Amino acid sequence: MTDHLKMTVTSEPAAEQCMRDLRQMVTEYGYVTVEVKAGKRSKSQNDLYWEWLSDLSEYINSKKGTDVSKDDMHDYMRHKYLGYDQPKKIGSVEVRERLKTTTQLTTGEMFHYMSEIDAYAASIGLMLPRPDDCQYERNRRKQDG
Repeated sequence: MTDHLKMTVTSEPAAEQCMRDLRQMVTEYGYVTVEVKAGKRSKSQNDLYWEWLSDLSEYINSKKGTDVSKDDMHDYMRHKYLGYDQPKKIGSVEVRERLKTTTQLTTGEMFHYMSEIDAYAASIGLMLPRPDDCQYERNRRKQDG
């Protein structure tokens, strides 16, 4: 058996197989390190996120007479709320810090990130759309109880 596994569990049988593999690894290696992570952001979240970035850029441009694109807003929001990956050293080469990406965020992490953006927009006087059937609104309702 290999000394590492990466599995996506989408059903009860897959979860049972995962447990069998974990037990076998514990027997073989004495221990395992497990990271459990929910799936990546949803397409619904991503679509709404880019709609919000467009709305924000249009709103800011109309208020300040600037030419900020949705991509500029994407960079600004990541800078403001996600931060940067640490610099890495690969041999003698140092890879500079980079803005964290949204592509690897889980559904919950994306919800938190979008909540920050929603609050930011409200603070500058923009109420962002939240369709009832979107992932963000479903998560917000679940969070509110």
